[in-house]
Amino acid sequence: MKNNFTHLMIHCSATPEGMWFDRTDIERWHLQERGWSKVGYSGLFLLDGTLDLLIPFDRDDSISSWEISNGARGWNGRSRHICYIGGLAKNGRTTKDTRTVEQLVALENFVKMHTMLWPKVKLIGHNQVNATKDCPSFDVSQWAQSIGIPSSLIDSNIYYNEKTI
Repeated sequence: MKNNFTHLMIHCSATPEGMWFDRTDIERWHLQERGWSKVGYSGLFLLDGTLDLLIPFDRDDSISSWEISNGARGWNGRSRHICYIGGLAKNGRTTKDTRTVEQLVALENFVKMHTMLWPKVKLIGHNQVNATKDCPSFDVSQWAQSIGIPSSLIDSNIYYNEKTI
């Protein structure tokens, strides 16, 4: 099965600011605790800016079944999902953009690489497709504009009532 690759969706792990979490935690939360067949993200940006590829992907313009992650219902077959560790204030309850300087640099480089390799793919935040999510705890459209992503590659629409695109 292959679907057209249409979106790069940004997520946060909804974990407290400055607390170290990694692949092992994500795999436990998604696979063991939630019982999912795959983790929700292709890439995970750790606090130190390291990118851990949780699900590998190839360079074509489609998403094959082995590339699918479980990031957002109805969007998984068309989107690559990436996540940064953080997204909550230190109290663990309040939404906050907690991206470290290292995460900001790594995320910017990753997004810019994607826009070069996949020039039709649009950038979107998880909160734009699910009304119950604050994730990724920042405005993806504003951030993308601030780093020079062309507006034609930024999806600023809200899709709350749609199951798929």
